[in-house]
Amino acid sequence: MTEPGDGDVLEKDVVFEVLASSRRRLLLYHLHRRGGKANLVDLAADVAAAETDGPVEEEVEKRHYISLYQTHVPKLEETGFVVYDEDEREVELTDKVIEISALVGKTSNRGHRWPFYYAVIATVGLVSMILPLTGVPIVEPPAVAGVLFGLLVVLSAVHVAATRDTDTEYSFLETLVDE
Repeated sequence: MTEPGDGDVLEKDVVFEVLASSRRRLLLYHLHRRGGKANLVDLAADVAAAETDGPVEEEVEKRHYISLYQTHVPKLEETGFVVYDEDEREVELTDKVIEISALVGKTSNRGHRWPFYYAVIATVGLVSMILPLTGVPIVEPPAVAGVLFGLLVVLSAVHVAATRDTDTEYSFLETLVDE
């Protein structure tokens, strides 16, 4: 059993308390989409638009701004996930937000099994090297090597292209909201 003073449990509790609010999740998400730093007025407009799914009246944006300013940004700042510059009215993500990723266990490239794809190519290469030793005739080894090399180059290029824009250290925040 874990004692109340144990850091891991408290940290998990804090993270899940922060994530319990859909408005804070949206705030983190839109902050990430804006490059990790944004004006609070813009964030309020983003969150209001996400919550209402339609045109947002100025009064609604003001209510969201007040909510973010008085409640949600201070909570995120208290936990160390963001810093708020009151003079500039800017919110910025901190590196501590990575702790959320460790707890929710999400990655930015779900749906792609890159290690599996590379393992398939390696396995085919290994089999093509072993078969001739057992007397099983196959296509000439240089041809097999050339095809495997070509597949590896294509797979690597696709992998780089697929992860270039999404593989930022805070991209897991996209998994916290349903948009």
